Amino acid sequence: PMLPKAAANPKGAGKAPAAVASKAKAPAPVVPKASASSKASAADFLAEAAQRAPKLAASSLPRGPVWPEGAEFWVRTERLVAPEGGLPVIELDYLDERIPHVVRVNAPQLRSQLKVGDFLVEVNGIRENREKMLAVLRTASSLELLVCRPPTFAVELNKGACAGSAGVNITRVPDGISLLIEDLKPNGAAELWNKQHLDKQIFPLDRIVGVKGLFRPSCADDLTMTIAAAPTKVVVYVCRPRDAFRVGSKPS
Repeated sequence: PMLPKAAANPKGAGKAPAAVASKAKAPAPVVPKASASSKASAADFLAEAAQRAPKLAASSLPRGPVWPEGAEFWVRTERLVAPEGGLPVIELDYLDERIPHVVRVNAPQLRSQLKVGDFLVEVNGIRENREKMLAVLRTASSLELLVCRPPTFAVELNKGACAGSAGVNITRVPDGISLLIEDLKPNGAAELWNKQHLDKQIFPLDRIVGVKGLFRPSCADDLTMTIAAAPTKVVVYVCRPRDAFRVGSKPS
């Protein structure tokens, strides 16, 4: 017997409808404009930090793999090619003479192990000697570095409860990427935090390396401006690199 001929499928029948990708772009974050008073306070904060830098520098300060934050580790490299223009293989922020901050890595051979934001404890057996360390970083063809990558912790400074002040005296260098806490102001927001958080206190010579809402600051001024412009509360990220001095002798 002859079977009835099936009706022709309409065009596109039997096929799954094509998925329509509708990727709406996330709205750009709205950054509130700082008021004239905020700008003035930020400028005062920057000026005060700049004035403190010479004072601090002259003072006596207390003492390949992807490494996890909080580690102290050795980096070794040979046949190092010097960067063009006479630059050192690593550029450092020497706010703390004992443990400088890495602000730029100019040698490609080091970038797989060392990153901007690390701290240098030792360079080819030299510690706490700025001139000798810089000379080695400009001329050595091989390096053995003791590096510290300290953990960070969040601190909320309640400026609104303390007359609009963050409660810290800081210093910085123009090409740096962090702020060095010189001391805490009496009855300020930092002291208030310490009283309420005994397990996460901040101290002189700690570093402010970030501010909530500010990602990858290009310079220390970005940090100072953001802290100063915050109207009430501001969350800063702090680390304590001098803990690296607990590191013992070289591994065998």
